[in-house]
Amino acid sequence: VGNKVRVTGQLIDTRTDQHLWAKAFDRDLADVFAIQAELAQEITAALSAAISPQEKDQLAKRPAVSMVTVNPAAYERYVQARATTNEEEKETILAEVVALDPNFTQAWADLAGRRAFLYQGPKFHTPEWLAKTKAALDTTARLDPGGPSALRAQGVYHLFADHDFERAAEFFQRAQLLQPNSEETLEHLGYVYRRLGRWPESLIALRQAAKLNPNYWDTNRHLAGLLAGRPFLSVLAGDD
Repeated sequence: VGNKVRVTGQLIDTRTDQHLWAKAFDRDLADVFAIQAELAQEITAALSAAISPQEKDQLAKRPAVSMVTVNPAAYERYVQARATTNEEEKETILAEVVALDPNFTQAWADLAGRRAFLYQGPKFHTPEWLAKTKAALDTTARLDPGGPSALRAQGVYHLFADHDFERAAEFFQRAQLLQPNSEETLEHLGYVYRRLGRWPESLIALRQAAKLNPNYWDTNRHLAGLLAGRPFLSVLAGDD
């Protein structure tokens, strides 16, 4: 309301649906990034939780741009891009999104990833398309230097564009340190570990991703493929 914002934090035990903790925080919307850092500190203090040094650095760093957009048209198209499973259509929509909001970091990261993925196919396997992929990747790195979205985009590039799976794993591991509960990063890690023959690590990453987002079809597809191809892992997989 006006320049006032209320954020309510809640902690729910999803195993029992038990409500454990809740608190409302009222703040002036003068600096959204200051609010983010302040509320994270207050909530973790209330929960007696610890913030890692990497998380403290992320909270202290005021980004030049937001990971989200305040442009309604850009946001609407971004949601549509995330919803479609057609990779060419996704890339087209994301290109429209960054044209609407050139500072939408996550959209740039997703665009770099989709272009890297499409580069594998004969239709897009051209020097011109690779240059477009690198341009989106460079923009993401400029907008979010050392941030999880830029690191994840670098990992996707090495995964699909040059098939350097060791380098891809390095970038995904660094991104996971900053966002331990990113099912997207874990899903990519599981896939890369599988390509590297690191079967138990792949299983652990994919199971974590599936727990965080049980309805994400790609994670379940990779998990099923891993278990089908390596039956001995079923001993570790339990009820999967």
